[in-house]
Amino acid sequence: YGFSFNSMNQEGLYINDHLNRYGARMTVDANLSDRLKSGVTMGYTFSKRKDASNGAEGDLKPWIVRPDLAVREENGDFVRVPMEYYGMTMLEANPVAKRKIQNVQDAYQFMGSAYAEYRLLDNLKIRGDINIGSFQNKGSAFTPLVALADQSLMGGVESKSSRDVSHYNTTSTSINFRADYNLDIKDHRLSFMVGYGWDRTFSTYDATG
Repeated sequence: YGFSFNSMNQEGLYINDHLNRYGARMTVDANLSDRLKSGVTMGYTFSKRKDASNGAEGDLKPWIVRPDLAVREENGDFVRVPMEYYGMTMLEANPVAKRKIQNVQDAYQFMGSAYAEYRLLDNLKIRGDINIGSFQNKGSAFTPLVALADQSLMGGVESKSSRDVSHYNTTSTSINFRADYNLDIKDHRLSFMVGYGWDRTFSTYDATG
């Protein structure tokens, strides 16, 4: 038998960037008799990821913005950065304001398997196993108004805060049966195997926002 546990707590380089991960694994193998043996393996992992990425930072990525750019106005509001788009000016949120975006991803993973093997004769054995894998992801993304571009100078639509929520789940199951037979003829051995397998995968996904 065996058991293991691991964990990780990691802070990112930027504001609002963090990862937690925890995992455990257990294995058990046993000879239940001279002819029968079985075993079980199970593993579970949970991770929580927090970040502020939005995939649309363009020229305002934190590592390429001028370091002398002010973060806030005297009244406490975030400084906005004028950006030219097709000859028109848009007031973009600065990199610090964009880090107010709150993305959270919770991931759950379970994998387990069990088997039993029985020796009917010295040269004939049968085996059966079942395997299950479950993967689940719950996500939410909140983008506040301060992290969005101000399009008023372009005559664009007024920006609004937004929140998106998603849930994804996949479960896979497989069952296998197998028989092995060995035939020894003088200095030669012939091995025969016959088996049957069945598997099924089920997935669901829903999102709102």
